[in-house]
Amino acid sequence: MPDTSFDGQGRTAVITGGSGVLGRVLAHALAKAGVRVAILSLHAASSANVVESIRAEGGEAIGIACDVM
Repeated sequence: MPDTSFDGQGRTAVITGGSGVLGRVLAHALAKAGVRVAILSLHAASSANVVESIRAEGGEAIGIACDVM
């Protein structure tokens, strides 16, 4: 089986649609690997929920309410 470990220390990911199902899962996975994540979403409250859950697990995250075009 191939090594699937990923060290994201010192990296930052910007996740558009980060409060949706797929974005949330991706954000948590990256945060667990040590990546700082920026959660972009149309709704501030939705991104705040994801940010809070990542921080509760020891990850670094910020939420940004915006419309990406």
